[in-house]
Amino acid sequence: MGAACSCAAPVEPEFNPDGEPKPLQTPEQAKDDPVELRRAAREQDIEHMEEILQRMPVRQINSSPGLLAGTEGTPEEAGNTALHFSVTAGDVKAVRKLLKYKASAR
Repeated sequence: MGAACSCAAPVEPEFNPDGEPKPLQTPEQAKDDPVELRRAAREQDIEHMEEILQRMPVRQINSSPGLLAGTEGTPEEAGNTALHFSVTAGDVKAVRKLLKYKASAR
């Protein structure tokens, strides 16, 4: 009998709106980018948002900190995404930018 394959399914590459593949995040960026994206959205810093969005996978763009103690973010961020903060601020440019990068409006 053959050994079971421990192969993981290949991850589909993600692309930016301009068609260029997203660069891989460093482990530090993967940890910090969701927090930084929400901060940039709250501060209406579109240039920083764009810089972060270019390397973030969609699942991270749509992430929000959990409600449990010890998770990233602050209590007032719990359950909110960068899109929530941009909509709340009335920042139409940021909302359009986030939707362009496939932020979920659900």
